[in-house]
Amino acid sequence: MVHYPYMRKRTSNSKQLLDSGFWILDSRRAFTLIETLIVIAISAMLAAIAVGYSSVSRNEVSLSVEAAEVSQMVLEAKSLAIATYGNAAGACGYGVSFDYSNQTYSLFTYVPQGFPSCPSAASTTEIAPGDMQEYTGGTSKVAIANGVVLSPGSSNDGVAVALFYPPAPQTFIARNGDFDSNSGEYTFTNENSNIYLETVDGSASTAISVSSAGQVSF
Repeated sequence: MVHYPYMRKRTSNSKQLLDSGFWILDSRRAFTLIETLIVIAISAMLAAIAVGYSSVSRNEVSLSVEAAEVSQMVLEAKSLAIATYGNAAGACGYGVSFDYSNQTYSLFTYVPQGFPSCPSAASTTEIAPGDMQEYTGGTSKVAIANGVVLSPGSSNDGVAVALFYPPAPQTFIARNGDFDSNSGEYTFTNENSNIYLETVDGSASTAISVSSAGQVSF
């Protein structure tokens, strides 16, 4: 009879009997219940960390993209004020408004109510919601991206309205705190201001700077 080197006679721990009468070496012991629970717990913890990190990263990417898109719209308003000066009937300027309550922003055409013609830049000291006419449907009430929040700023000094008045164009800025509830108008302060954006979890933030000279940076 041929004896296979990897087999031996039956022992108390042997599990499988061959036709030859020899037994396979002891099989490896399986995980205990405690070991299984530990593995499950560690796997769950690692999965939670991965999901949390993925969410934070996604929000930070959304923040960067949204900052670029908001900046692009402000620059578009500035470009329109230069390019269409004297060509667009009824348009005295272009700008961008920010609605902090509804988390939207809009590109608008400046058409001051009650004026037969465009007022001079020197007399432009305030702006009412009715003076801001929709430019196009696609640039009106654009929602802030998911995972990102439009913040009014700690001092309520976030930009509410940025208006570009041709031909230079001259820049007029009204902050969120510059709204007069009695007159229903924003008063232009014409000081360097910021558009504040942050992630919903507060892990990251950025500010888009709009200067009184019309420079936009973030």
